[in-house]
Amino acid sequence: MDASTSIYEDEETHTTKSIQAAVGNYGAVRDAWGSHAPFHYPDIRRDEGVSDEYFGNKVQDPYRWLENPHSEETQTFIDEQNALTEMYLDKSNWRDAVRAKLTELWDYKKTRCPKKFGSRYFYLENSGLQNQPILYVKDSLDGEPRVLMEPNELSTDGAAAISHYDVSPNGQYIAYSLSDFGSDWSSIYIKNVSSGHNYLEVLNFTKLATMSWTSDSRGFFYPRFPKTKSSKVSGTDSNANRMQKLYYHRIGTRQDDDVMIVEFPDNPTWIM
Repeated sequence: MDASTSIYEDEETHTTKSIQAAVGNYGAVRDAWGSHAPFHYPDIRRDEGVSDEYFGNKVQDPYRWLENPHSEETQTFIDEQNALTEMYLDKSNWRDAVRAKLTELWDYKKTRCPKKFGSRYFYLENSGLQNQPILYVKDSLDGEPRVLMEPNELSTDGAAAISHYDVSPNGQYIAYSLSDFGSDWSSIYIKNVSSGHNYLEVLNFTKLATMSWTSDSRGFFYPRFPKTKSSKVSGTDSNANRMQKLYYHRIGTRQDDDVMIVEFPDNPTWIM
């Protein structure tokens, strides 16, 4: 187990203990939240005409229409579910107490494992209740940290996050990907670590992508999908992604000029 993995597990363990401490006696919570009158769950349409066949067996899939998150029918069902949930929770005398206790227990500094590139150290840190961790850099082990990337300033709702970052071997450049609303889709940006200068190019159509710099620190490899209208960043795309390719990008050039390194047309579902 590496250091970063242990940090994530420590945070998960802390969250579990926080919820247990916030809830306290289960019987009391059950009495407070379980004594409401029966309520009507939103009606949902069954489409009996949808099915698949597996090894000669017909399997019904009556709710496949819900896989389209953009349809008016799906949106109506989601809105009705949310309204029912809020109505139920609003009647609870425990809701504010649980929120206050969880906020208290979660309000502590969370620092992830630092990474060294060149003579510099890079790490993500959350002061306590920030929506997203901030990316810091130190020019030496004993140096003062400075903010390299502050994702909380990118959106008012805190939905923009650093999904991945990689630094050039000489520690002079950083490539980082930003995603919105918890989506797997992201865009890659490049920054000069010393000056803080942001390069103009933005690399789109990446999903769960990692970057790997060349030894000369002049560019990096990254995977991306073809340019399609279905490449959404809202986190609601439910289509299968195919034909991912590996590209090389040199700093200061357009994405359209990137060099395609490898593709697997005979295996369109392979992911790099």
